[in-house]
Amino acid sequence: MTEIVGVATIPALRRRGIATALTSVAVAAAFAQGADVACLTAGDASAGRVYERIGFRPYATMLAYNTPTA
Repeated sequence: MTEIVGVATIPALRRRGIATALTSVAVAAAFAQGADVACLTAGDASAGRVYERIGFRPYATMLAYNTPTA
């Protein structure tokens, strides 16, 4: 299993397919090295659509717990 994280494109270069291309290459490399599953958490619905174009599908809801610091 692998997790894809930290994919970002600076605003001036968005909507050119850069995030899609980088994610595709990273996932292909992970599968070539034996991963059976790739997961990620999209930052928002727009980012989610980018990942859906290359084969990712909504699968689960993630919950997180943060311990407040005093």
